[in-house]
Amino acid sequence: DYPLGGIAVEYKGAQIPAPDQRRSYS
Repeated sequence: DYPLGGIAVEYKGAQIPAPDQRRSYS
């Protein structure tokens, strides 16, 4: 579960351009 828009930002340990990019996911 990520505080995004239902977007798995860290699904591969990579940073994906999410519509709610407020933090640094690494």
